[in-house]
Amino acid sequence: TLSNMVSGFVILITRPFTILEWINVGDKHEGTVEEIKIQYTVIRDRNNRRLIIPNANILSDYIINSSFYDERILEFIDFGVSYDSDIKKAKEIIREVAEAHPLCIDGRTKAQKNKDLPKVDIHLSEFGDFAITLRALVWVRNPNDARAIRWKLNEPIKERFDQEGIEIPFPYQNLIIK
Repeated sequence: TLSNMVSGFVILITRPFTILEWINVGDKHEGTVEEIKIQYTVIRDRNNRRLIIPNANILSDYIINSSFYDERILEFIDFGVSYDSDIKKAKEIIREVAEAHPLCIDGRTKAQKNKDLPKVDIHLSEFGDFAITLRALVWVRNPNDARAIRWKLNEPIKERFDQEGIEIPFPYQNLIIK
C-alpha cells in the first residue's frame, strides 16, 4: 500500500502520462488513461475493459506514452574520406549539401541558434583502417524522411567530393613476395 501511494505521488508530480493519453505499461497493459489516483491508475483497454493497475506496478515497468511524441529524428549519416583528404573541406561539402536538401530541417534549440551553431553538425567520429569517418547529424521530420535522407545525400555528396578532390577510400592490400 505504501509503495502504491509513493508511486502515485511520483506519477502525479512527474506526469509521465495524463488523463486521455494512450499508454503501454511494459508488455502487459495498454489503453487510454481514465483516472490517476494515489493508489492506482485506471486504463481503458482496446476491449473497452477498465484495468485498475496499482501505481507501484506501473512505475516498476517501462511506460510508452504514445500520445506524447516528437516525430523529428536526428539521423546519423557516416561518410568515409581518405587520410590524405582535407577534412575541413569535406565537412563543408557535407554540410552544404545536407542543409540545402529539402528533407533537412532545423532541429537546433534557440540557444544553439544564438551561438550560431550549424544546422547540420559534423564530427570526426572514427579513425578506421582505410578511412576517416565523418558523421553528419541531420534533423528530419519523421522516420520515412530519416530513411530517405541517407540515400538522397549520398549521390550529391559523392559528386561534390569528386569535383573538390576529396577521396573516398577503398580497402587495398600490399602483397610482399620474398
